[in-house]
Amino acid sequence: MRSPEEAVVETHGLSFGFREGSRVQWIFQNLELNLLRDRFYLLAGPSGVGKSSLLRVLCGELDLQDPSWVLKGSLKIVGRLGARPVVVTVHQNEGLWDDLGVLQNVAQVCGGDERLAKELLQKVGLSNPPEQVSMLSGGQRKRVALARALAGRPDLLVLDEPTAGLDPVATAKILDLLAGLKRESRNLCLLLISHDLKACSEVVDEVLLLGGDGGIQKVLAEDWDGELPQGTPRSLPQLRVPPPFQRPLLWVGGMIVALMELLSALVPERLLLCLKAALAQTLRLAPFLAVAGFGLGAIALYFVQREDPLHGSLDTVLKQGAGTVLLSVLLPLVGSLLFAAPAVSGLLLRIATMSRDGQFAAFRGLRRSIRAEFLSPMLWANLVALPILVGASSVAAIYGAWFADWSVRGGDFASFAPVFTGGLEVADLTWNLVKCLGSALAVVLVPWHIARSSTPSPKELERYALSAWVRVALVILLLNCLLLFPQLG
Repeated sequence: MRSPEEAVVETHGLSFGFREGSRVQWIFQNLELNLLRDRFYLLAGPSGVGKSSLLRVLCGELDLQDPSWVLKGSLKIVGRLGARPVVVTVHQNEGLWDDLGVLQNVAQVCGGDERLAKELLQKVGLSNPPEQVSMLSGGQRKRVALARALAGRPDLLVLDEPTAGLDPVATAKILDLLAGLKRESRNLCLLLISHDLKACSEVVDEVLLLGGDGGIQKVLAEDWDGELPQGTPRSLPQLRVPPPFQRPLLWVGGMIVALMELLSALVPERLLLCLKAALAQTLRLAPFLAVAGFGLGAIALYFVQREDPLHGSLDTVLKQGAGTVLLSVLLPLVGSLLFAAPAVSGLLLRIATMSRDGQFAAFRGLRRSIRAEFLSPMLWANLVALPILVGASSVAAIYGAWFADWSVRGGDFASFAPVFTGGLEVADLTWNLVKCLGSALAVVLVPWHIARSSTPSPKELERYALSAWVRVALVILLLNCLLLFPQLG
């Protein structure tokens, strides 16, 4: 067996910085760092010296499509018995999945084993937790996040400000709990980032002092006098100026990556979850699309009937032509645009919120599949809902058109419907399905690409939502125009 004194993290010449024009603002440089199993570390240093940046590097949370940062040197994280290393981060905002209950948040990482989830919750001092995440206090949220992290059996557990927002009593309880967990888990390496240095230094084994000069030093907790390194980050010449087209290329690359992620999400790993999401999306927007379809059908035929220059001589031809254009051309386009407006805004808001709250980071850190548990259900929800809703709005449009026809000339629905839909062919329905599926893909692709490449603040969400809908609308318009030619041909 591996010794608990074996290094979990090994770095050699590790440097990280941000580009500023033709220079690099180095956050830390040439770090030589070994973190051992069965050790509890506190990462300390003045504000702005790179504690959070080091956390992102260790946890693999850097955005590969972001050209603003530079990373050099080597980083090695060792798993148990040659297994893939597991690094779990408990962020300051915990990243609890608010659509699941408290027990399910932990059981989800235990492979659905609620008995083990209850044991872990009891281990962190929550024998009888509330059922819902929204009912948790600040200290309870920290404990649930910690139980969920332990369920992932991490080699390295990183805790980002685990006592933030807690009173002194709750802070002491959390730190005592962490110290106890370290004693019980012989293969666990704990790395703590906190501004509550005095309280934390009493429970950790060693303090890692990250200095403003870009270096780091390791000090035994009992030997540390509480002083922090001084200095400011250095700016050194950049080796290479990024070409002016780098950002557009990275944007295109990010869009391709997002598209490939969506295509891989077409395989529904959790079929029941996908079906539930599709049902919810369909029911949510069905009344809106039905009313819109009825209104569009009524307006279209009322206009045709009122402006008929031959006063009914070509009544059958006009009805059939209006029905063909409405059901095979206008409704797939207008229905998709109307569907996209609320769907894009809701999806973008959800993705941005989950990203900002650390829920996606929790998925990655706990080795849960974002594709299976979020992306695939959202994709299938729209792929299933949009064709059904466009079909429902088409039926509503037929009734709306009959209502307009009845108000002008009278007549029953049974004799009207066959005439109004007589110009439709099976090929038209096939093309409508293709248009809907392509539009549904765009509804998910654009918000996913926008929100995965940046985390908009609440103030920016309005602008992001408008931008996302405009892009999706343009894609839908282009798609419908391009497919119209082979459909008519």
